[in-house]
Amino acid sequence: MNELRIDKPSLIWGQPSGEGEPISTVSPLGTTVTTFKGLSEEELDALFQQRHPREECNVEAFAEALADRLKQRRVEFADAMRIGTGFNRGDCGEMVDGAVELLRTWDNATSPLCQPISYPGRVMELHRAPWGTVSVILPQNAFLLIGLTSLLSALSTGNRIVLRAPSSEAQSAVLLGEALKEVGLSSDLYSLVLCDARDFIRMAISSPIHPLIHLLGSSRHGIDLVARGLEEGCATLVDGDGNTWVYVDKDWEPREAANLLWQGAIRYSGQTCTSINGAVIHPDVYPQVRDHLRQFTQSTKFGFGDEPVGPLFSEGQAKAAEERICESKGAMGRVGNSRGNLVPPTLVEDPDWDSRLVTEGVFAPALWIRSGDFKAFADKWPTNKYPLSVGVCSHRLDGAHILSQLSGAARVMLNGDPSLEHVREPWGGYPASGNNPVSPWIDKYTRVVQLDRPS
Repeated sequence: MNELRIDKPSLIWGQPSGEGEPISTVSPLGTTVTTFKGLSEEELDALFQQRHPREECNVEAFAEALADRLKQRRVEFADAMRIGTGFNRGDCGEMVDGAVELLRTWDNATSPLCQPISYPGRVMELHRAPWGTVSVILPQNAFLLIGLTSLLSALSTGNRIVLRAPSSEAQSAVLLGEALKEVGLSSDLYSLVLCDARDFIRMAISSPIHPLIHLLGSSRHGIDLVARGLEEGCATLVDGDGNTWVYVDKDWEPREAANLLWQGAIRYSGQTCTSINGAVIHPDVYPQVRDHLRQFTQSTKFGFGDEPVGPLFSEGQAKAAEERICESKGAMGRVGNSRGNLVPPTLVEDPDWDSRLVTEGVFAPALWIRSGDFKAFADKWPTNKYPLSVGVCSHRLDGAHILSQLSGAARVMLNGDPSLEHVREPWGGYPASGNNPVSPWIDKYTRVVQLDRPS
């Protein structure tokens, strides 16, 4: 196993930092141990001190320069991402290419607000204002892409930003820090740090500058953050769990439907908030779609090499996924057995509707299926605890009818794979998937203020 030691991997307003407790992470691939030091209390405190007014930034020029740098170093970024996530090379390359596309097509325009409201002698207007500092806890599965989206959104809206990278992505974080310095982004505008997320949140939430805190991760941790934010007077955004279901109607070609479901379930080894977890398939085509899915299950390879399905992030995650699959009481189809942090691509037929596999989903390459029409699908949809995203494959159902029947859904994909996301699409969720309503990302880093003034 390779050992990598990184000295002072964090950047606090341009200052190389890392004087805290040692942190060691093992790649999901089992190939690399990365060791570095987190942040000391003094360094954490320096992240959230009051600073002078922010300098201006030409975001478009910066984004174009950074896109060039990422394209030049594509292989390095993809290799570092593979070490940090265990994703196959194709998925990692796709993620880096998505980051380059985001930078090249960035639009810093926020959404318009309502027209001023006048009354005798006065007028009320809505204005967007920056929070000052935005602090973001980034996820392991999309550190680079979401980190850049957050960075561009914050800079475009007049904020500074503090990015907390996941420990497993230390190498990616160092590469990104180098690239930001190489393209000349002012150190006054950003910090990029590796530290314990609990310490980061503790210091941010008690800071006198009251930064906006944006958590991307578990809904369970988000509940505590929102409560603490209300108590401390600190604004919070939470993007939490997702449990994507898909309905397949009788007018879809069975093999095409099966391929969409299977690819959506195994892409990134099933470890995104929009990965397809389950499907309800119209009875007229259920047998054919099921048979194709059985064939895909038998032919999909998995392992620590560059197979379509790789390891999960940890053994604990794999164990929890295996338990959730087994307790669903569905008929399980797979080739091979779970071992360590590897879970085989798995098809689960007819699981219990009230099982956690169905109601909460699983962060693993597993797909459950049941037979039913759209009414059955819509009737069961409210049992989905994390209704972040849903797919409907039908050429005959009306879009307005679909939206009216799927309460709580934040994102509805018609006749497409909901696990595929555009780099600039609006985003957000509704409880319990998060308290971040659907909107363009850039809008999220502004606060809307009412100005009541004489006319």
